[in-house]
Amino acid sequence: MSEDWGMKVSEDGHDVKTAEDINLALKTDLTMLKAVLSGSVALNGNQEISHNLGYVPQFLVYVWDGSKCRIATGHKTYGYACADTTKLYILDTGTSAKYYILYEPA
Repeated sequence: MSEDWGMKVSEDGHDVKTAEDINLALKTDLTMLKAVLSGSVALNGNQEISHNLGYVPQFLVYVWDGSKCRIATGHKTYGYACADTTKLYILDTGTSAKYYILYEPA
């Protein structure tokens, strides 16, 4: 007889024993992105952050412009970031940025 083992965390207002997957904040048998690298950089020019993953990863970049924090969307007005197989590039669109390079192992 095999048993399923793991962990589940439900969102507020949902019973973890009966919640559908969409109402779970965490379930160990579902794919979850992990941050392999994160940090902060001053944006006094374009920044390049090496990751050397060998593929183009997903990433999140939050840009601070001195009065607001925005997610870099690829539009110069809101902050621009892109990645290739070795680096994350953040173009100078604010005063500082916080980045998360995400990794999902095969």
